[in-house]
Formats: sequence, structure tokens, C-alpha cells
Amino acid sequence: MDSTPEQRTYARLAGILFLAKYVLEGAGDSVTIMARQGESFAETARWAAQSELLYRVALASVGAAWIDIGILAFALYVVFEPVNRRLAQLALVLRLGASFVGAASLMFRVAQARLYQASEPPGLFTTEQLRALVAVTVRAAGAGVTTAWMFQAAGSLLFFLLFLRSRYLPGALARFGIFASALFLATSVAMFVVPQRTNELKIVGSARPSCRGRNRTLAPAQGSPARDGRGEGLAVFQARGSSRSRVPHPISQTSSTSSPNDVTKRNSRFTPT
Repeated sequence: MDSTPEQRTYARLAGILFLAKYVLEGAGDSVTIMARQGESFAETARWAAQSELLYRVALASVGAAWIDIGILAFALYVVFEPVNRRLAQLALVLRLGASFVGAASLMFRVAQARLYQASEPPGLFTTEQLRALVAVTVRAAGAGVTTAWMFQAAGSLLFFLLFLRSRYLPGALARFGIFASALFLATSVAMFVVPQRTNELKIVGSARPSCRGRNRTLAPAQGSPARDGRGEGLAVFQARGSSRSRVPHPISQTSSTSSPNDVTKRNSRFTPT
């Protein structure tokens, strides 16, 4: 089917937004997640307390990536409206749902940042208390991102179906997109229902082109917008949301009954990835 000048303009915009999403997400998570790998909880907490502004700028970058997903969905809607308006509208609504839920999950990452800073004044929280609070924020952020992935995968599936009907993409590529989106949707549902199997399920979901191998704690982290992108552009959709921060290791020994090694072992239960 022939495309109009407006469709071509929005198709180019979709490609730009697709690339911008990864840049924004990568910039945010590289600071708060990737650069913090291998650090002890005390080191991460010290960094968060000393770099509060940088931490918030990084989270804002991840939030912008989720917003980018919403604008990208609108651009794709304009491209596919002449093909099938109803399906394009449904796909737009689903992708907007991913954008809203994913961005909202950032509140838990902000709470985690505050917990890092709360470890600075000695005696404010015991190690066990802080560990439990951090585990709660990680699980909550993970559930939010996984839910966003469900919306995103469902929307991507419909957009690829429209790619197939419109023949804007080669049939084989559009069919692969439909299969990958369906697999991503099933994997996201399974990760939500059985979070303990997140690591294994991510391997299954790797059939889709994975954008950034984030380390994800029990939950994706927050992106990411995530961060499981699927080739999109006007070609391959990104279906991912945001990974989230890994569960920190215990801080200084404020608990008289737990040794650092014991606490670290207990913490491992909260880090499925």
C-alpha cells in the first residue's frame, strides 16, 4: 500500500525516537546500575549520598525514555491509521499503558535512592531493616516494569500485524516481529507470576533482539523503558522497559547478630538475576 507524505514524516520520527529511547535509557542506567556493579552496599550508599543530583538526573533520563515510548507509539499510530484505524488505536493505547506504568515505577527507584542515603547516619536503620526495605522497593519496581513490558509486547504485536498487512516491511520480518512480540508477552507474564524464575525466563525471552543486557534484579529495573528493546523504528519494535537496580549488599555491621557474610547470603535470595 502506498504511503502519504505525512506517514513518511512520522515514520522518520519513529526511527529517531526509537534511537533516542536507547540513548536516554542507556545514559540513565549506566550511572545508576551498570557503573555500580561489583560495589558493596556501603560503597553504593556513599556514592548515592554524595551524588544525589547526578542520581536524580540519571533517573530523569530513564523516565524520559519511557515518555519517548509513548510518543513513538503515537508516531506509529499515524503511520498505520490508514491501514486499520481500530487496530492502530488499540496498539497505541497499549503502548501508552507501557509508557505510563513504566514511568510510574520510577518512584520505587527514587525510594531506593533515599534508602541508600538513609544508611549514611549510623544507627538510623539496622542492616536487616535496610535490607528488607530495599528488597521491597526492588520487587515493586520489578513488578511495575514487568507489567509495562506486558503492555508494550501486546502493542508491538499489533503494530507488527499492521506491518504485515500494509507490507511496509518484508513479510518474513513482520512475521518474526509477531512471533517475538508474542514470546515477549508470554515471558513477561511468566516473570510476573513466577518472579523467582526471572533469570531462566530472560534466557527464553532473548529470542528477541535484546538491547542491553541489563542486569536485572528481580525485576527489570525500572527500563527500561526499559531495556529490552526490540527492533522497532518502523521496522522492529522495542519491547522492553527498564531493569532495575540490583539488590545492594549489606552496609556496615549495625546488626549485632549477623555477620557480613551471613547477611550477604540472605540478600542473594532477593536477586534473581
